[in-house]
Amino acid sequence: ALEAQPLPGTEGADQPFWSPDSRHVGFAASGKLKKIDISGGPPQNLCDVFAAFVGGTWNREGVLVFSEGGKLFRVSDAGGPRSDLGSSEQTGSAYLPAFLPDGRHFIYSTLPHGLHVASLDGGPPVPVLDVRSMAAYASPGFLLYHREGVLFAHAFDAKHFQLAGEPVRVADGVALTAT
Repeated sequence: ALEAQPLPGTEGADQPFWSPDSRHVGFAASGKLKKIDISGGPPQNLCDVFAAFVGGTWNREGVLVFSEGGKLFRVSDAGGPRSDLGSSEQTGSAYLPAFLPDGRHFIYSTLPHGLHVASLDGGPPVPVLDVRSMAAYASPGFLLYHREGVLFAHAFDAKHFQLAGEPVRVADGVALTAT
């Protein structure tokens, strides 16, 4: 549609994010992580959110990763118990996760150490770039991030978590809210 349509039941929604098939939206509201079908119906509670919610991401296998109080957690898109991913214990406060194409690894921002990649399967996080920004993967192989009012695209190997070459300026004068 060309015009935004309100979704009843999403009042007070914070930090919305899309399901991989774009049929649902995840968000935090009233102390809960929720999802709602964009075709209508009431939101479904997935799990409790006890502290500040700062971003979520959703893979094709139905796993949501989200940041709460500077820690990363996972929960099923069917709801149920959440589990601590432990990545922030090694990197500092973790925010704004975004799945990479394989759906097992995700990139996230940390304070004070920049961007890292972690896995649903565990293991130590991999540092990627010393920048305070959210990041997103863009096909066919770029990492998008923000630095000092500029949006950059940087060639990124999503299998080995390595940047290549120099970043390319995509847009100037881009605002970013602080994490």
